[in-house]
Amino acid sequence: MDEAIITTQNLWREFPKERNRSTLFQAIRKRRNDKDGGTIIAVQNLSVTIKKGENIGLIGNNGSGKSTFIRLVAGLVPPTTGTVVSKGEIALLSHLGVGMLDDLTVRDNVFLYGAIHRIPRSEISQLYDEIIEWAELEGFSKSLLKNLSWGMQARLAFSVIRHIQADIFLLDEADTAGDVHFREKMKAFFRKQSNLERTFLIATHEMDFVNSFCTKVLWLHHGRQMAFGEPQEVLAQYKLQKER
Repeated sequence: MDEAIITTQNLWREFPKERNRSTLFQAIRKRRNDKDGGTIIAVQNLSVTIKKGENIGLIGNNGSGKSTFIRLVAGLVPPTTGTVVSKGEIALLSHLGVGMLDDLTVRDNVFLYGAIHRIPRSEISQLYDEIIEWAELEGFSKSLLKNLSWGMQARLAFSVIRHIQADIFLLDEADTAGDVHFREKMKAFFRKQSNLERTFLIATHEMDFVNSFCTKVLWLHHGRQMAFGEPQEVLAQYKLQKER
């Protein structure tokens, strides 16, 4: 598929270091073009084109700009300069399970999490048994969420989001949740024929996941694009840099 679904041009995002200062103070500093480290540059001069149906692995050390880039694509923060254009419905999944409540039952959380991601209640009702079965939580419907392990909670959350109808999925470290068995189930979901026209942008530290699932890799370092291309090639460059 050659249709561009996410395009950025000279994308730049910076944040003030002194967040407790007034907006007026920040504006004055910016106007004076201070060079004393008054801002943190999270993403700088980033130009990429992601095509429909591509699975992009977003890699880099902590603080490399991965999460900021995802928030820019999602429209949660505006660029300082440059542009980002996306086409289609976006599902942002910053962390699995955000919005679920500890003191509600598994069943109640399924409906709550589905509502957060705009899945109709009638659809959740029809899919409920399948959601619980995929999450391997049969017999836990009446259990409180806080009594489940983190791995069980992650399975439950991901089992729900499998049913989100969106064109672009933005995931921030979601693939690190759970055990090896769970990650294999996630990979199987990503590879399903019905998902081939969806576009996934996944920030991750799991290089095996990137190598086995992603069609391209974007490597960021201090907000700069270091490489963007075939997984084996980019991962080899990334590994070499890490070994230095």
